Amino acid sequence: MGSDLSADSDEDPPTVLKVHKWWNELSLSYQFRFDNMLLRLRSCLIDCRDDYLLTANSPVTDKYLLPVLRFANRDIFDGESDLGPLELREVAMTNVIGEAFILGFHIHDKTRSWDPNPKFTPLIAKPPMNKRALIAGIFLSFELEKSGIIHRDDLTSDSYPIMIPSGNGIGVIISELKRLCNATGATYGFLTDEVTSVVYDNSTPQPLERVILQVVDPTDISVRMMMSILLWVEANRFGIHATSISPRPSPYQGALWQQWLKVPSSGKMEELVLYTRAISPKRGILKRTFSEFDIYTLQRCPGAWDGFVEWKLAVEAEAKASPLKVGDTLKVHWDAIEKRYMLWRAEPDAYYHEIPEESARIALRYTRPKDRSLQAWAAKVKPGELCFKIEEVRSAGSGQFSQVFFGRLCGKGPMLCLKLFDERYFPFPGDPRDKDGPKVKFETTHASELLMNLHFAVDMIRREESVYDRLKDFQGSFIPHCYGFHTFTLPGDTWTFPGILMEVIEGPEFADCDPRGWTMEEQRDFVTHVRHCERVFKFAEIEQTDWNEGQLLCPVDSSGQRHAVFIDFAFANQRLGEHRGKPPTDDAVLLKVLLLDSAINPHVVDECWFPLVDEER
Repeated sequence: MGSDLSADSDEDPPTVLKVHKWWNELSLSYQFRFDNMLLRLRSCLIDCRDDYLLTANSPVTDKYLLPVLRFANRDIFDGESDLGPLELREVAMTNVIGEAFILGFHIHDKTRSWDPNPKFTPLIAKPPMNKRALIAGIFLSFELEKSGIIHRDDLTSDSYPIMIPSGNGIGVIISELKRLCNATGATYGFLTDEVTSVVYDNSTPQPLERVILQVVDPTDISVRMMMSILLWVEANRFGIHATSISPRPSPYQGALWQQWLKVPSSGKMEELVLYTRAISPKRGILKRTFSEFDIYTLQRCPGAWDGFVEWKLAVEAEAKASPLKVGDTLKVHWDAIEKRYMLWRAEPDAYYHEIPEESARIALRYTRPKDRSLQAWAAKVKPGELCFKIEEVRSAGSGQFSQVFFGRLCGKGPMLCLKLFDERYFPFPGDPRDKDGPKVKFETTHASELLMNLHFAVDMIRREESVYDRLKDFQGSFIPHCYGFHTFTLPGDTWTFPGILMEVIEGPEFADCDPRGWTMEEQRDFVTHVRHCERVFKFAEIEQTDWNEGQLLCPVDSSGQRHAVFIDFAFANQRLGEHRGKPPTDDAVLLKVLLLDSAINPHVVDECWFPLVDEER
């Protein structure tokens, strides 16, 4: 139903319009962020299945307005908001040859919905959302063989403002768009003849003669895209968006344990935060894992944090005084991670895509056998009798998130690799010994953003476990065979930490390789294998956040072929379904950069690193 907004204004229209250029280049500054949102919703874009029915002569409502409306109501605006879905209204126009429209909300309560002929509140009166439009616009009609009605040269110049008579040509159209926006309270005006588009900024009241515009080429930013960007900007401005580009982690929830106590130094009564001690002068070290500290309290109480730092320095000193060595035996609590903790799983949803068959085949090109009897045997060993005997210390010491050992279960069977998350050696923010490390600033940082670099072993082991579960069909190819996620008690029975048992990969790290000695064909084969493995990671919704040359092993199989094996997923982000869509990532690009920075021929990398598809971004 059309709305009549043709009532005359009390003010006389200006004879000349002063056109100013939009200072912030809306189409450029917002397009990038909006594109990121579309990537996040990569499998749920505007439904265009019926586009084949459209022709150049189809109504603009079918070509542009309804697809944008469907997309905005589904993916831009929050369905839980008090505001109802976005609605489209056609507007009767008298001064312009074309079709005008308004896009605005109604309230869920039907008694408060839009009237058939709504009385809009002008923008200057700060109207409620159900009394204003978000976009008001005009589609101009013209004969298809002509080049359009809007001429870029009329609205662009090397110097501004541009003076345009308001009584004829483009001046009449711009004046009508300005009047329509003011009458409906619309923040933005949109004008197009399908050859050239114009965006009008009505976000702040302007003098009658002042017009702020930006000319947009629909071949650069389509009509649908430009209108969607404007709606998305409005949704973010009013906090009614359904999908944020980069959702922040939810802050920890909790409450501080506080009581009114006398302060020893002053004798005054103050409400102080209570927390349990980690070190006692008489009983020594009282806590054995990071998880025994309350992170909510650590983020908000400097005294509690100081207690953690004191404890961390003390336990690290103890660990250094008695490091694990060859011959030491660790008690193994088989499958303890699965038994004690909730594992991270995500059910396939609308954003999940099957791994491409070609990439899966190439990723599985090199496989290694697995000892199938090992896990079955270990699971049957009586509790307390299963152990891991260290035969080689591969990587150990302070400043590392994992300690790596080679050894055997009960001193027999195949050689295994143990990756142990010993929190005593973990780096941590605010380390007084590390002048260049991350700082902890209670005075200037919001509590929920403090200690973002404090990593817990239980989280790291669950990330690893989740990756190996998602890629269980690829174990023994481009990732190692995994023999479970367990906890290990150190000699003395005082410390227990989580760890993963894996096959031992016989091959150098990529950092220790010299690709200059490889033939061009060997380089192509290696880069192609890495590229398809990365595609498998991305389709499995795994984002490796810290690519480095030590995470890529380069074993050679029995036929002399070199291939890639990826390790170390303790910091690999994975989508669990807690947010709509999948945030855009750049780890695939960083992996390519890692190859380019090596001695591999850059032409080979460019040749074999085929373009990313949306699911990989």
